[in-house]
Amino acid sequence: MLESDEIIYNYLIEKKESGNELLQHFHIKYPDKNIAMESNSIFVGAISSESETETNAGTEYRDLVEILVTTKIKDHDRAVKVIKTTIREVIKVIKECPYFTQRPRVRNISADYDSRNYLLNRGHIMVECLSGVEEYDTPDDVENVCKILIEDLEVK
Repeated sequence: MLESDEIIYNYLIEKKESGNELLQHFHIKYPDKNIAMESNSIFVGAISSESETETNAGTEYRDLVEILVTTKIKDHDRAVKVIKTTIREVIKVIKECPYFTQRPRVRNISADYDSRNYLLNRGHIMVECLSGVEEYDTPDDVENVCKILIEDLEVK
């Protein structure tokens, strides 16, 4: 439940660090208030999680993850090429990800134009992923969250 973004994020980082030629030119991060238009970045964030299969032991969820690709390039033709090619590469990499119980499915791809100069400088990908079974009995998680809340513990 709401963990597919972390899986995708970590897998994109793994592929970047293992030498993916295109991903090496991008910052890969979670969304924040500083979604930069002045950088080549890939942002990965969870959107929603929907119950897929329920058992007494747990629930399997279908997660929706948004991936946002941005470029700092201001020339229209070059920016379009960068966004479209990067979107295709990100989709290819995600579909190869071995950490899902089912192959992720692209639900939607959309372009985002800068309102000031009508430059295509962002592309959105909505990916649907079937995550593993979320178990209900998680005493370690509850204990760790309590420590985070009380002691300002760092999440690992």
